[in-house]
Amino acid sequence: MVDHDGAARMELTPEEIREEDGSYLVECPACGTPTTLMKVMESGHCAGADDDVGCTAELALELVWSE
Repeated sequence: MVDHDGAARMELTPEEIREEDGSYLVECPACGTPTTLMKVMESGHCAGADDDVGCTAELALELVWSE
């Protein structure tokens, strides 16, 4: 689980989200590995954590709104 108080943040724009093989992907801000949004939500890590990159970044998605 990500420590939200000490975490870095970034906003995603439509240009930063791409679709590939029916999945939506973003690049990990730590290592640049393309990662599906589902991977981030399910594991809290990017695809680079599972391969030779060995990325240790903890990732989370947050939905923010106002009324």
